[in-house]
Amino acid sequence: MFGRARVLRPGGALIASTNSDTDKQELDQLWAKAAGDVLGIPEGPARVSLSSRFSLEKVRGYLWTAFKDIRIRELPGTIEITDLAPIVAYLSSYEAWADQCGVPFRETIGRAAEIAAVAIEVEGSFKITCLGGILICRPWHLIRWHSSSLIKSFRSGPAFEIISKAGPMFSVPAFPAAKRNSINPNSVHYC
Repeated sequence: MFGRARVLRPGGALIASTNSDTDKQELDQLWAKAAGDVLGIPEGPARVSLSSRFSLEKVRGYLWTAFKDIRIRELPGTIEITDLAPIVAYLSSYEAWADQCGVPFRETIGRAAEIAAVAIEVEGSFKITCLGGILICRPWHLIRWHSSSLIKSFRSGPAFEIISKAGPMFSVPAFPAAKRNSINPNSVHYC
């Protein structure tokens, strides 16, 4: 992710989107029930989750090293489906990953359609809760280290500060004397 921060123009932001680990969980439950029925077990294996590696719950862990300001705008919703076609089409779109599911794919889709049809008949619709999000990420600014002599003359002053176009934004207290002499006064670093 740090490479993405480096290619942003000054003042730029990374905008991305992803889903939550809980997004469309009713479809996950439908798949597991249908797969279990096909295999003759109480609950079958989970379907492939394309968002799980970069979900809303995990995104900060991936991005914090390159972006200091990570804002997530959650986008919750509910879909009420009264026709089987969208459910079958959605589950069928995972056919490219069918080998990873460990179940007979077409039979599982057929069984899922049967289960969803009963839910639509009894409840009037098949409800799916959705949770996605938009991420707006701004990178760390330059950090300027003050020279050792400046730190010595301003013992209570900052050892370094984060610099933006508007000037110093954040400072950290000076290091103890043992650390002061190891600071390279001519260095500029990224956090």
